[in-house]
Amino acid sequence: MNYLIELAKNCGAAIRILHVSEETELNKTQLNNKKLLEEYYKGLDYTFHALEHVDVTTAIYCFIESRESDMVAFINKKHAFFGSILTKPLVKQIGHISKVPVLVMHDIKNQ
Repeated sequence: MNYLIELAKNCGAAIRILHVSEETELNKTQLNNKKLLEEYYKGLDYTFHALEHVDVTTAIYCFIESRESDMVAFINKKHAFFGSILTKPLVKQIGHISKVPVLVMHDIKNQ
């Protein structure tokens, strides 16, 4: 995440955090993660957003279009049960529909 923070600082870019889910409420772990992100992004221009009941690819595309984003960045985390949350087909789908560059970063802590 340090790379993304430095990139945002150097370019004067805003960071928009999108959470896509079926649930309307964040669970305890997600709330804790949100607090951590608030600490990480302190001093930067950032906002949190949520889209519910929409498939991930459509949600990301709509978000890119509505915010007139110049780039999309992902942190590819491995999840114990589901494997990688950002599978190659998802990255390819987004790459095909997106009019902006897609930056995929790997979570080196969870390799």
